[in-house]
Amino acid sequence: MTMNEQRRAAARTFFAACAWLLCASLAPAQPPSETHRLNSEAVALAQRQQYEAAYEKITEAYHRSGGDATIRDNRIQIGSALASRWASQDKPREAIDLLESLRPLGGPQQDQVLRQLAITCNNYGVFLGERERYEEADRVCNRATDLAHTLGDEDLLRQVNQVRSRMLTAWGQQWLLGGKGETAKVKLLEALR
Repeated sequence: MTMNEQRRAAARTFFAACAWLLCASLAPAQPPSETHRLNSEAVALAQRQQYEAAYEKITEAYHRSGGDATIRDNRIQIGSALASRWASQDKPREAIDLLESLRPLGGPQQDQVLRQLAITCNNYGVFLGERERYEEADRVCNRATDLAHTLGDEDLLRQVNQVRSRMLTAWGQQWLLGGKGETAKVKLLEALR
């Protein structure tokens, strides 16, 4: 190829690139991607406190996005709001399951999710203890204690330990009234600890 042919080829390439850029800039704007549409709809639904529908949409958007950080954070916020609603509607088990599903997402809101999960477990433990479902209450209270310990939050740890201690004391008293002194002793010593 001669020097003139090289220049003409370079000029053609340059003009073709300019023509493509010009056409691209004049083309009508493309509609937002399905992922961003779902994200926007989810945020709008959450602002209207329609958390169930919002969580469905944001979960789909998150899966489609391949883990987009903004969509992940929106999913955590909407999921946390939905879990709060469920906990206040006497659906603590559903709230706990939802919060547990948010934990693997990570992100800067991880401690907030852990704290909400610990508090929800603690409150559910109180609910179960009041209904004398002590074995289940003990498991849930243990979970709250583990979460508070993981967070390193001494105030929260003290609160959940107090709840567990009261529940173990009531459970020990139930064993004592049932004539099971040794089992009662174990539960009461655990409550003191």
